[in-house]
Amino acid sequence: MKLSILAIAIVAASTSASVHAAAHVKDNGVSFGGFSRVDYNAGDSSELSTFFEMGVSSSAEVHGITYSGNALLKGGSNAGTTEDGFNRNDEVQIGDVRFGMKGGFGALTFGTVGNACDALVVGGFPDQVANISQGGCNNTSQQTIQYIREAGAVTFGASHNVNVDENSVAVKGKFGNTTASLGYVDNDGASNVVLGLAGSFGPLALGLRANDADGSDTNVGVHGTYTSGANKFTLG
Repeated sequence: MKLSILAIAIVAASTSASVHAAAHVKDNGVSFGGFSRVDYNAGDSSELSTFFEMGVSSSAEVHGITYSGNALLKGGSNAGTTEDGFNRNDEVQIGDVRFGMKGGFGALTFGTVGNACDALVVGGFPDQVANISQGGCNNTSQQTIQYIREAGAVTFGASHNVNVDENSVAVKGKFGNTTASLGYVDNDGASNVVLGLAGSFGPLALGLRANDADGSDTNVGVHGTYTSGANKFTLG
């Protein structure tokens, strides 16, 4: 049995600054935010371990088009310990780098970003039951070009990954209290279709996600969450 004791938790407050460069630049800002943590693991290797994340993002609106950039720095110590796929014994790494532009034409993003299916399909389990198997979009987020556009109650998107032969299209629409979505992913000839439904009825939220991928059985996940004050009760 492994016992983990959280010793120190420090949350760095987000800060932001804006600079107005010219008359046609409505806003230009840079923001920082993140956290650092030290914990003690009273298991097989009793030792202190550290981890930190710091995100940097910036945006500027020029002639009605908003340009943005984002990067995430990770670091830490304790060999063999991983955090979101990051080995804490490594030197500081830079990840989640992406650039985007958004305007009347929609939103175009390049870098570490999900495919169109991952961005638009709804109905997935909430965080508290995330370990339950559910229909997924087989997403490859590295070096992806993603395009999203809204048209009234309907949102559609398309994406292409420049590293692997992965293409995706998706659409979702909101009808009263219910949102329906459909996504398709072609990964080097292997197809995957994902259906998602989500509804909110007062304190009760319902979700369904199902996917049918080549070479796999159809996977269906359903859940319901009831909210009472600050408490949430979820069955999946």
